[in-house]
This record gives sequence, C-alpha cells and structure tokens, in this order.
Amino acid sequence: MRQRADKVVHGWAVEGDADITQLKANLVTAPDGRKVFAEIDRYGWFGTDEARQKLNPAQVEFVKRLIASLSDSSG
Repeated sequence: MRQRADKVVHGWAVEGDADITQLKANLVTAPDGRKVFAEIDRYGWFGTDEARQKLNPAQVEFVKRLIASLSDSSG
C-alpha cells in the first residue's frame, strides 16, 4: 500500500505462533546517510480490532482486505 510522501508499506499476516523475541528487522540508512536504524522498532501480534487501533489510518486498509480474504476463503 502507498502512503503519504509516496512511502510504500508491505503488510503481511500469518496464522500460527511465533516467538516475537526472535524476530529481527532489516537495518536501513536515513536518506541523509547519517543514521542507521532498524526498519521495525517493535513487534507484536494483535487481533483485527486492536490492529486497526494501533495502525496508521492508511494501513487499516490492509486489515480490511485481510478480513475480506478470510471471509471469502471460509466459504
């Protein structure tokens, strides 16, 4: 999905159980080249209602599409 300033965000969902303490983020360099930081600053697993509250409003569309996809596949 594309956000303000033409930023592209990729969202994903997974069914299962993963240990979030073992997840690692890519390191990225700020556009000015002065700072390197983790692309993701924290991890968590959330239900759809809580995810909608925590996400940037532009990213809520991902949750809507996920719910629709799951509804379609449950038949």
